[in-house]
Amino acid sequence: ALSSTGYYGGEAPSPNYDLEYTLNNLDPTSLPLLHIAEQVGSTSHGTLHYGYLILPNPDFDPNNNDDGSNGYPHYTIQPCVAKRPHTLSELQAKDPTKVFGLRTRALEMHRYFEVEKHCFQKLEDFKLQNQMYGSSIPYIRNNYRNPTNNNVVVSAAYFGTFGDDGNGSGSGAAVLNGGMGDFGGEDSAAAAINGENRPREWMAFEYVGSGMDEAFVTLSDAMQMENWNGSHHLSNIQRALNLPEEYEFGDVLDAVFRSILEDLVFVHACNLVHRNVSPSNLLCDGQSQRLRLQNFSGAADLDPSPIPGRPNDDGTVPTLGTQRVGLTANIASFSPAYAAPEKYVRLDNNPLAFDVFSASMVMCQLLFNLIDDETGAGFAIERREANDGEDEEEVVDTSGYDLDLWLERELRAEFQSSSFRDALNYLGERRGLWRLLKKMFEPNPKNRFSSLDALKELDEVMGLKKGEREWTDQM
Repeated sequence: ALSSTGYYGGEAPSPNYDLEYTLNNLDPTSLPLLHIAEQVGSTSHGTLHYGYLILPNPDFDPNNNDDGSNGYPHYTIQPCVAKRPHTLSELQAKDPTKVFGLRTRALEMHRYFEVEKHCFQKLEDFKLQNQMYGSSIPYIRNNYRNPTNNNVVVSAAYFGTFGDDGNGSGSGAAVLNGGMGDFGGEDSAAAAINGENRPREWMAFEYVGSGMDEAFVTLSDAMQMENWNGSHHLSNIQRALNLPEEYEFGDVLDAVFRSILEDLVFVHACNLVHRNVSPSNLLCDGQSQRLRLQNFSGAADLDPSPIPGRPNDDGTVPTLGTQRVGLTANIASFSPAYAAPEKYVRLDNNPLAFDVFSASMVMCQLLFNLIDDETGAGFAIERREANDGEDEEEVVDTSGYDLDLWLERELRAEFQSSSFRDALNYLGERRGLWRLLKKMFEPNPKNRFSSLDALKELDEVMGLKKGEREWTDQM
């Protein structure tokens, strides 16, 4: 009953002894259940684990034959990924010298977790709406489907939040349920807020595999791998996305560029701003052959949401006002090397354009093969060096974000790499693309392209390349 839906390439987590024990002692009335397996990663905010979502089997018919199975067990198993915030004890173990401030840090972990949970639920609701009723935005209606199951594939599918049974160490023995169990979690972030003995919370997501043997390959991972066959510097990204072998450098970059912009158009249609678009937050999906945006812990919902109060005796929940989840003044979570000049988003300052700037940084980095092992954003360093030694505080000046100035300096350089020449050939074959990158790289967010404008312009550029459009002075 192990479902293969939702992963491709790499090895999906295999059932282990603990899972078999759970299934042998399964109470069908307890479904859905989330079983946590081994830890596969850790971020600054929490831990990442393999998992299995145990779901009721809709085809199960206990009255159809003698053994009550009708050829189907009463459950199915969906490989997934689960994440939770760091606990107080984990935060202390990371730095035993920091005795004070742990509760504040735990509160911060909980805040990021709640923001991400809210954003993913909003994305799932929007995906469902588009799958059922279609969309008024053509780019969303036509370009976001998995060819196998017609699912929207902008981000990993979100399966919901689960509370553990008090054994949530992720060692393979934790069985979690969707009803927020009654035990465990004394040192969890939730417990740190109000001192109550509350369960640890986990978010469960679709398992997304790459076109490689490795699981969970991000764009950053593929960029840092040793070149596979030497044909071009994006060959590992080509493999991770499972793109055709005959693809050349330009074809791979076209696919990456379009995928990033399509992801942002969808997310921005939900009125969510991600605020941390970077190679490490773009998953390589080998099945849909596209990048999928992850990690919404630093995102912000620009729509107001009700603030729930304590439930009344009759079960009703009062509303205490509204808030824009994640949008807190002077608080953000982003990769500084990819952040827009404004650093913080404001409702009156074209907030969704923050992600567009970050996307242009990623694109220029891939285009010119400027990858720095220390910062992951060699292009950002090069750009600032081209600014004639201005202080970093002055880089927000328009001249500090002049791509023409940077390119002019590179063209005057005594040595030019083959990657740089590939980039020039790529731009030469796509008239109008350099202008598009400059409009995305605009330091003033009010003058910066929106993600939808950028995607439409990319269509014009590619139409011109294919002979389907004619050159205009505007382009």
